[in-house]
Amino acid sequence: KTLQTLLVIAASYLYDSSQHCYHDESGNISSDDETTLPSLIVCPATLVWHWPHEMQKFMPDSTILTPVVVDGKAEHRRQM
Repeated sequence: KTLQTLLVIAASYLYDSSQHCYHDESGNISSDDETTLPSLIVCPATLVWHWPHEMQKFMPDSTILTPVVVDGKAEHRRQM
């Protein structure tokens, strides 16, 4: 399920539904005025650090997926 989720996120980033085309391999967007929105994976605290490890395992050279882990107490998360 982890690999499937990562591939869906990567595919959604690469596919430009407004122009019905894909971005190139380096993730370049076809026009400068488009904004790529981040994806959010919500998981139990025990799996938070599992996701970056799996991204590195399955997509080691990816410029598309860059994990950012947001964890800890609410005060710490607000600072991020």
